[in-house]
Amino acid sequence: MVSSYIRQEKFDELRRRVEEILGNRNEQSQDPSGLDVTRLIHELEARQVELENRNEELRTAKNDLQESISLYGDLYEHAPVGYLDLSLDGLIARANSAARKRLGIISHLPPDLSFHAFIHTGDLGKFRALMRRVGKGEEEKGTCGLRIVCKDQAEAIIQLELSPARDEERKVKGWRLVFVDMTERKRAEQKVVERKEHLRAELKAMARLQKISSMCATDGAMGTVLGEIVDAAVAISGADFGAIQLFDGKTSMLSVVAQQGFPQWWTDSWNMACKGRGACCTVVKRRKRTVIQNVEESPVFIGTPARDIMVRAGVKTVQCTPLLSRSGVLVGVFSTHYKVQKRLEERTLRLLDMFGRHAADIIERAQLVEELRRREERLRALVQASSDAIYRISPDWKEIRRIYGFDVILGAESQGGYWLKNCIHPDDQMAMLAKINESMRTKSILEHEYRFSRADGSFGWRFARAIPLLDENGKILEWFGAASDITQHKQAENALRESEERFRALVQASSDVIYQMSPDWKEVRRVFGRDHIVDMESIGGGNWFQKHIPPEDHPAMLAKIGECIRSDSIFEHEHRVLRLDGSPGWVFSRAIPLKDANGKLLGWFGAASDITQRKQAENSLRESEERFRVAQELSPDGFTIFRPVRDAAGNVTDFDWVYENPAIARMTGSDPKEIVGRRLLDILPGYRASSFFKAYRHVAQTGETLVLEDLYGGDSVLKPTWFRVAVVRMGGDIAILTQDISARKKMEEELRRSQEELEKRVRERTASLEAANEKLRLVPSKLIEVQENESKRLASDLHDSIGQTLAALKFRIEHVSTVVRDGKAKEADRLLGEFVPIIQRSIDETRMISMGLKPTVLSEQGLLAALEWYRRQLLAVYSKIHIEFETAIQEEDIPEALKIAMFRIAQEALNNSCKHSGAEWIDVRVALNEGNIELVISDDGIGMDVGYILKSTAAKSLGLIGMKERAEIFGGKLYIESALEEGARVRAVWPATEDARSL
Repeated sequence: MVSSYIRQEKFDELRRRVEEILGNRNEQSQDPSGLDVTRLIHELEARQVELENRNEELRTAKNDLQESISLYGDLYEHAPVGYLDLSLDGLIARANSAARKRLGIISHLPPDLSFHAFIHTGDLGKFRALMRRVGKGEEEKGTCGLRIVCKDQAEAIIQLELSPARDEERKVKGWRLVFVDMTERKRAEQKVVERKEHLRAELKAMARLQKISSMCATDGAMGTVLGEIVDAAVAISGADFGAIQLFDGKTSMLSVVAQQGFPQWWTDSWNMACKGRGACCTVVKRRKRTVIQNVEESPVFIGTPARDIMVRAGVKTVQCTPLLSRSGVLVGVFSTHYKVQKRLEERTLRLLDMFGRHAADIIERAQLVEELRRREERLRALVQASSDAIYRISPDWKEIRRIYGFDVILGAESQGGYWLKNCIHPDDQMAMLAKINESMRTKSILEHEYRFSRADGSFGWRFARAIPLLDENGKILEWFGAASDITQHKQAENALRESEERFRALVQASSDVIYQMSPDWKEVRRVFGRDHIVDMESIGGGNWFQKHIPPEDHPAMLAKIGECIRSDSIFEHEHRVLRLDGSPGWVFSRAIPLKDANGKLLGWFGAASDITQRKQAENSLRESEERFRVAQELSPDGFTIFRPVRDAAGNVTDFDWVYENPAIARMTGSDPKEIVGRRLLDILPGYRASSFFKAYRHVAQTGETLVLEDLYGGDSVLKPTWFRVAVVRMGGDIAILTQDISARKKMEEELRRSQEELEKRVRERTASLEAANEKLRLVPSKLIEVQENESKRLASDLHDSIGQTLAALKFRIEHVSTVVRDGKAKEADRLLGEFVPIIQRSIDETRMISMGLKPTVLSEQGLLAALEWYRRQLLAVYSKIHIEFETAIQEEDIPEALKIAMFRIAQEALNNSCKHSGAEWIDVRVALNEGNIELVISDDGIGMDVGYILKSTAAKSLGLIGMKERAEIFGGKLYIESALEEGARVRAVWPATEDARSL
């Protein structure tokens, strides 16, 4: 480059001199001197030779430049990323094949095609802002993610890098754009998000399982925890009953240890009668889950006592899961029972497996407790001979209480609270104390490595692990732990770490493995790079190929090697290999054969790239696709994929049937083999007018997701059916999720009719309440009337009893006064003595009237005691009448406000029977009968014509109307049953509801 510059200067100087000479010649003379011409010709000839040499160099440089342009043109055209050259206003000037393919440009690049036309409208502002920042020099190169819409209307996501193209004056004359297609990655990320959402839903359903797990860790009562597991399993699986049975390995019998929902007779009958038969016994024999869809028709139950027990309990479907210990030993059976025939979902069975796993662990742990207790002494003896130390430490870690094993703590038991300071290396004491405090605060296991003082004064390394022992209140009682001397292990780790650092420095420059291989591939002679290929030194010699290539890959690998040897070609192959850690991995190997001068194969020199993650991703994607296929095959909902068919203007006119699952085939009665690949309207021409077809077109045109519910009665279904469809755009296709909601619609219609019936009943009930309110408005006047009647009755009682007694006393006192005046003292004393029973009877009658008005025994002792007291009062007055009192109710079952009404009704009825019926026997009964409180007073008197009396004024005199109103005030009814010469029966009934109790 420098010599060319010098030659250019010489050429310019020569040309200047020629022009100067020629100018002087024109000015001075038309005939220049011969010397000047000769010199000039010589210089021109020399310059001609120099120009010829320069032309040859330029031709060589041009050829090199054309080769470079061709090479870089191929790299540009066939690069895996997209390259675009844009004009200043965004027109595409040039695009490589990757860019054209992604943008959907099939043939040549059309003129005036703007890159902005491919950008999603929502991202145009972001791209223009990026162009402004890069154009102003705020960013040397700008990057961002964009959504683009390709020619086939498919939407893609790209990650681009934008840089300016500048002219000689450093002004922006265009743009260079590099982008990578991120669509598949974004879709994979979306699938991961959806999977996380599904897992989150399952985790929510397993909240109760977590609670049970914590109980398993803290509660030692096996029956209680197993009962919780049964309750949770019944709730989550929608079962009606559940049970866990223990398996006795010696007798091969099952016994119920926990159950939920079954009555006691079921447990007793099952333990006694169902030995060796039934679903649970079948599980014991098969060691596999058994699900019986129909208990009554299953061969497992037919002809066995187990069938009768299940039928009596109402069980239709049974699921039984074997409970296996961690070692695979059967410890019990976990079963759920359903009153309806039911097909259990895979998710439900997985949850039941989890519960079964916990139950098996609990049972196994309980069975091992006794065995562990028996082995405790042997374990202590074993520890004494072990290389570890077992120790007990106080809750605050200040005192080591006891040590078993080798002396890893120098004099610790004799040092009290100073053992930490004296026995642990000073540099490790703060970390040890922090670890102790953290474990004491969280009551968690302590695990720590630290240096300790040995008996000879040197320091060694120890790994300690201690568990807190808690009381029932969660307080730490002490710590129980074990310590291991890991000094040699630490020394080995340090040596290995130093070796690894030196090796890491060697392989930092390479991302692949470089290896040398023997001609027959049996021996790896040397390895450089990452640690996913083992060399001969690591395996100690032998056949590397046989040891580190999986046997199933040997035929394909040997065939590839043989083919490369025969064809003298480069070896390229993807295969599995065992890595340094023993785990299998995938590598892509590319090896070149090394030969001597005679063409003899000396070995192979190659490189291998670890592609394990890519293979795992491919397998994960394949498994994900398989799970999607299985999920769609088993889904109860219909799933269909349609591909839009468009006309020349881009409008959707029809759909190609791409996929349908068995559920939609069952709904429509179609056969996927006959319809997949055909046009929708060719199969169902009447479908064009349906709302569903319009929804499909809308989603295909706009990308908007639609959910639609409608009734369809076209030619694809046997009868009009309600469908719910969810339509989403999936790339260039649309996906339709279809559900048959006819049952739901029928339920909604029934619910609507039920609601109308309920509203009708509410209106009727409202009218009834208004009528009742009208009656309640009459209550004050009735109460006044009752009060007046009570006053009249009281006046009549006073007149008939106390009034007559006082009148008799008046006449007797006047007679006594006459006798006294006559001087007959003895006769006067005799007459005064007769006053005592008369006055006593008056006192008794007064007390009876007073108690009848407001008996204190009612408020102090209750209704039953008050009725018994009143019975005794009546017996004292009416000694010839037998009154029997019977109760079949508790005092607390009678509402407090109802007691006075019941007492008044009983008082009125008993008074009527005693005074007017001429009865010899009266029965009084208070009982709780079929949810009602009953008061019944019956006698064997002369009876009465009830219809006639209720229509006459006699009803008021007998108090029948008052009794009836007292009963109805508290929501009850009064019934009077009687006939002439057949006695009478008064029966009052009130509902024993919670509302009545609150009165």
